[in-house]
Amino acid sequence: MTVPGDDAAIRDGLTAWARGDLDALEEVLDPAVKLRAVEPGPWDCEDRDQVMRLLRQRAGQHSGEAPPDVSVQRIDESTFRVSSPGGPDGVATLVRLAAGKVISLQQVTSEPADPSSEAAAAAVRSGNVARWPSC
Repeated sequence: MTVPGDDAAIRDGLTAWARGDLDALEEVLDPAVKLRAVEPGPWDCEDRDQVMRLLRQRAGQHSGEAPPDVSVQRIDESTFRVSSPGGPDGVATLVRLAAGKVISLQQVTSEPADPSSEAAAAAVRSGNVARWPSC
């Protein structure tokens, strides 16, 4: 799919990121970009410097490996989805744009949620595990 106007640079940057070209990605990141993991934690980043430091560290851990097959899909006017079919842990990244720059990278799981896990977690939190025999 062709992206008109400035968004072509975003698509090019995201595609380059998938190939391991972090410099191309850095060019399309807003200085205040946020990166959030699926679950809040130490991988969350608050600006472009932190995001790039984390991505370079992770790339260094995978140096010598072939880049994964990655899909960059336009979701709407301000969102792309970057995913790797059959990738690790079923994680994709939702990329949000504003003023021609990437303002957020939100990792999301593409694995379906186990419907019984919410009920089990609620039973544990409430202390009423007798109602949930698998706890």
